[in-house]
Amino acid sequence: TPTATTDATTKTYVDALVNNTALGPAPTGLIATGSVTSRTLADRWGEIKNVKDFGAVGDATAGSMATGTEDSSAIQAAITAASISGGTVFFPPGAYRVNSAMTAIATSGVHIEGNSATINWTSTVASASLFSFAQRSATAGTLSGAMTRGDNVIATALTIPVGSIVSILNGDYFYRDVLRNNKMGELLLPEEAQPAYLSVPAIFSYASGHAISVITPNVKSSVSGLRIIGSGTDNGTVAVKASGCVDFSVSGCSIEHVNAGVQFWETVRTTVSNNFFYSIDKTGSGYSVSVSQNNYGALISNNVADKVRHFVTTAGESGVSRATLISGNNVSRSKSAAIDTHAQGYDTTVTGNHISDSLTGIQVRSPRTTVTGNVLHNCHMYPYPQEYSGIASKSSQHCIHALELGYVNLIIKGNVITMDDAIATDITDAAGTTTLYGGGIQVLGGTNTVTAVFTPEYIRVIGNSIGKTGSIGGCIILNPVGSTEVQVSGNVIERSPYHSIMVESSGTVNGSVVVSSNSLDGSDRAAAGNYGIRVKNATTALVTGNTNRHTDLDKILLLDTVTTATVENNSGMRGFEPVLTSVTTYIGAQGTVTFTASDATPTVATGRTFITAGSTAITDFDDGVDGQIITVRAHGAITLTDSANLQLNGNADFVMALDDTVPLASIGGPHWY
Repeated sequence: TPTATTDATTKTYVDALVNNTALGPAPTGLIATGSVTSRTLADRWGEIKNVKDFGAVGDATAGSMATGTEDSSAIQAAITAASISGGTVFFPPGAYRVNSAMTAIATSGVHIEGNSATINWTSTVASASLFSFAQRSATAGTLSGAMTRGDNVIATALTIPVGSIVSILNGDYFYRDVLRNNKMGELLLPEEAQPAYLSVPAIFSYASGHAISVITPNVKSSVSGLRIIGSGTDNGTVAVKASGCVDFSVSGCSIEHVNAGVQFWETVRTTVSNNFFYSIDKTGSGYSVSVSQNNYGALISNNVADKVRHFVTTAGESGVSRATLISGNNVSRSKSAAIDTHAQGYDTTVTGNHISDSLTGIQVRSPRTTVTGNVLHNCHMYPYPQEYSGIASKSSQHCIHALELGYVNLIIKGNVITMDDAIATDITDAAGTTTLYGGGIQVLGGTNTVTAVFTPEYIRVIGNSIGKTGSIGGCIILNPVGSTEVQVSGNVIERSPYHSIMVESSGTVNGSVVVSSNSLDGSDRAAAGNYGIRVKNATTALVTGNTNRHTDLDKILLLDTVTTATVENNSGMRGFEPVLTSVTTYIGAQGTVTFTASDATPTVATGRTFITAGSTAITDFDDGVDGQIITVRAHGAITLTDSANLQLNGNADFVMALDDTVPLASIGGPHWY
């Protein structure tokens, strides 16, 4: 017990106890409960690289590029320490001013995390990235033998270590136009047990001697929980960039006022989820998420984006990104296509997204894309809003728009497209004219010069609900070059001022066109030259089971340059009497057709059962064929007049009352009995 109560005597007493050899050696660290190993506090604290331990202050004001201490060097020191063998760089609460980019991280397992932390980032270096992650190493080489599309073996003299990925870039062109110069290239995934064998066959073919790169990837690194605010300068800055990575993720971040939010290439299984992107809308870039060349298995899900140029785009013309899933995102106020899959995409699925108040909703340029279960509201507006005036041409703004290679093996299914009437009337062009441009769904084909690579087979537009559309129409499919099957089925299309459904090719004849079980309103359809259904240039066309709910419209169906056309079991189509041009074989068999009023010799080319209209006496039937059997039902009082071509029972006129029916058969030419 101390003999006095002064600090000095207490210290002397404690020192004696601590140094008492009977107590054993002085402690060198802490032992966790349940453990037997002693560790120093320095080791424990060093597991997580807290940026404040390296000198960061975090005393800025969020969003201010001029206030607070400049923390770049301290943050870089923490990242350098974590990059030795992997670890976590932690940002505690605060706002950190950063005026430079961090050096690339080429170590696996580096995680940058924040807790209520903001980074105010300014960079004067064009295309700089705040955080970048790179492969651990890469070895250049060549193919020692040719690879053919579908091959699952890599022929090369290079050693391919287990866990490596192989990148091939800059093959022959597979698509070119005035804007695109897309080259064959892809990421190859060797099997771990047999590194020369691929787990997924090659998409393209490559000649012997073609350059390849064997990449030892950065594995399981991430960025999470940070708010990153850029300066808004249009100089190509990217908040987070990754290349040569496997299982890389960005989650729980808010990324604002940069040129691009997250960009990655030559990666496998990248995940971008649960982030918020705001004001990433520069004309030259403006990508919240940029899926660049040679990726496999990317997931972009459950993000929120507002006032962006593109939320997601696939870019990079030297190789394709494969097996990308874009799902469950909420995007608003996109000044271009909210989701834009360029021709560099392949096997892409866009599903369950909500997109609103944007210039274009979903734009598909990549082959073998599925667009399903999305909600698009006010997504065919020009201009939107006035600050975005003139960004794109009036005719290209559609809720779902497929072009370039987007028509190749395309499925558009179960999407909901709507527009507010009030907003539609507020859209004016430069001359002050109120005109709603754009359409619900437009698929525009093109020239695919490498058909052995991406062979057009089918386009399927199924089960969509399309509300008010612009002057381009409800579902328009133009020039689907070489497609052997086009199916438009089970859609509900309302208030389309242009064609409700059009499948047309100006040159190459389509194969089979099926338009079935659609419900059409068409109450806004202009009278001149616009049809409910229009099919042109097809080998076969089947129009069946469709319903038109606005029954006083003419010009319901146009069939033009069709080898064999079948029309059956449609309803509410005001006779559904088609306009036929260059149709070789026509088979008209449908449920009920209404005659044209005041026509004494109505056509019977398009059905089996006919309902009269008006009270004009009928003296004959036009366009009948030998052996045809029809049934005529009276919609009101009307007379069938006995004549040489209409020979009635007892050679007497038949006066029909409401709902009377009479069967007639054509025998021996134009004679009805």
